Amino acid sequence: MNRNYKKAITKVQAAIIAVVLIIVIIVGVYAYFTILAPPKVEMKVAAWGSFAVAMKDLASKFMEKYPGIKIEVVTYDWDTMREKLFYDISVKGGEFEIYFWDCIWTGTFAPHVYTWDELKSKYPDAEILTKSDYDDLIPTIDSQYAFWEGKRIGVVYAANVMPLFYRKDLIENPSIKEHYKKWVSEHMSELTSLVAKFGLKEEIPKEMKVPETLTDFLIIGRYFTKSINPDSPVDYGIAIVGKRTHVIFWQYLPFFAVWRTTPEGIKKFGEVKMPWGHYFTADGKPAFDPALGNEGIQALEYYKEVTKYAPSPYEADYPEALEAFGKGKAALLPLWASAGIELIDQAEKYHPEVAGKVAATKHPGGLGCDGTWQIGVSKYAKHPKEAWMFIQFCTLADSQKVSWEVGQVFPSRASVIKALAPKYPYMNALYEQLLHPAVRTYIPPEPELDDALVKWVSEFFVGRIDAKTALENTVKDWNEILKRTGWA
Repeated sequence: MNRNYKKAITKVQAAIIAVVLIIVIIVGVYAYFTILAPPKVEMKVAAWGSFAVAMKDLASKFMEKYPGIKIEVVTYDWDTMREKLFYDISVKGGEFEIYFWDCIWTGTFAPHVYTWDELKSKYPDAEILTKSDYDDLIPTIDSQYAFWEGKRIGVVYAANVMPLFYRKDLIENPSIKEHYKKWVSEHMSELTSLVAKFGLKEEIPKEMKVPETLTDFLIIGRYFTKSINPDSPVDYGIAIVGKRTHVIFWQYLPFFAVWRTTPEGIKKFGEVKMPWGHYFTADGKPAFDPALGNEGIQALEYYKEVTKYAPSPYEADYPEALEAFGKGKAALLPLWASAGIELIDQAEKYHPEVAGKVAATKHPGGLGCDGTWQIGVSKYAKHPKEAWMFIQFCTLADSQKVSWEVGQVFPSRASVIKALAPKYPYMNALYEQLLHPAVRTYIPPEPELDDALVKWVSEFFVGRIDAKTALENTVKDWNEILKRTGWA
């Protein structure tokens, strides 16, 4: 009995010890992951469109390299993203540790992001980019939108610009070329009067060609409009935007910028200065003011004229213009590269009607509007070091190649563009455009200026007021906004 009793006691003790060991292990594991182990860093960044697609891919690769960091890329449309980000900076909420801003918001976001000097000082071990990396960035857009008051506040992630997409099968068609010559000859008096109305001085193109000037764009767009030329092989000459939203702010600019930068325009308005851009005089006044000259009126009336060659222009944001052109309804399309490149590289998937028929060149007049997107570290971020690491990672050369292949995000590095250009020849034209773009203002009150111009130009488009009144009202609103915000 005594021996059996002792054996029983030994078994109980062993069981107790085993249970205790299991408890100790469970508690230890729990303590490690909840108390002792460093917490996982979690961050959010807002993005839209193809930018979001590419950034999600980069976030995945970054998290593989740094498993202790989790990055959530939240996708919005442009308007919702603007609303979300503007709210976050207004309340200093820090919902998004990384700010991803449109170039026109640079002045707005500058007070709310860390400068590179601040980040380098706090986290010297977290700098990834080297001097050669910075030297590789496209100089114009980098100096304009990644800096504020002489200090770097971010880097350009997506280098965007407005080229002209065109139907090369129509422009190069021998029978169309022959018919165009006759049409121009028969209508020369009418076309000459039309060009003179806008003060354009280039010759009317007597041969069909890829439009280079605003005169080319006007005449060739008119030719391909079936309501004007019943023999046109397409219904419309131009798919262009004119909806009562921010699109007017960027579509009017490349037209006005041509008048703004003529020798007469430079003499009258002064050189274009940053951060004011082409919409302003050298001393910060609205350059399209009718009191200063007719340039703004002529450019605005020109804009309205070319909308007559387009399908439902006052209902068209860029998706509608892209869709009309992609369905084969128009011959010309001035649009952002970020949206329109799929017409060339992915047309068989998205736009089979024009597959193999589309090419890209500089915007007519040579001053396509730039529309780059920057990334910086929010001052309200809980994890600024890790946010800075991710931002730099996104602009490494290999990351930019990935962004292009995954989401067709146009690179901001000259070396990457050079490497990709043999496969994508239009990249050279877009790069040249980025070196000499039309620049919207990016001072802090830009969003209000944008809304005011859109309001009055839309009233002109629908015929409620004339161009002179539209611009006079815009100037009045702009001056009030500039004075109230301290930029007058």
